[in-house]
Amino acid sequence: MYRNRAVKITTLYDKTIYGATQFLKSGKVKAKNVMFQIGSNDLDTKEAEEVLLEIEKLVDETKKILPKSTIVIGELLPRYYKDHRLSLKYENKRAVYNSIVKEFCNEKSIEFVTYANLKFIDFYDGVHASETGVKIIVSNMKKVFNTLLGITIEGEVSSYLYLTFK
Repeated sequence: MYRNRAVKITTLYDKTIYGATQFLKSGKVKAKNVMFQIGSNDLDTKEAEEVLLEIEKLVDETKKILPKSTIVIGELLPRYYKDHRLSLKYENKRAVYNSIVKEFCNEKSIEFVTYANLKFIDFYDGVHASETGVKIIVSNMKKVFNTLLGITIEGEVSSYLYLTFK
């Protein structure tokens, strides 16, 4: 994600909010900035409001374990299932969830990452991001993290981007 910064990305075995909470409680996380890109698997079996309650608990647990860390939450990514009815059902729940989580983040001064520029073609199987999709996701994350890390863009020369760290 950054050439001159240590960034650790952990993909959990249990890809749910419960799994993230357990990983956090394990004591393995030591970070100034913690981002959760989580909730879509939970949304498969629960309503948006139920998932938000779990996110609220995860945020509380994070603040307890890592009180000096900045918390960032990413909105849920779209999913394009082969069964159009499943896609529509998920998309409706995702829209509600993203709206209420964004509101929660605003109330709690939590950073929120949006991915409005993702399209069907950015997912190799309709659910998981392709190489192009990953680049778009990272670009959107950097819009938030650049500010948190004190990175400013000075200018571009050819295909190289010069960054300044505060």
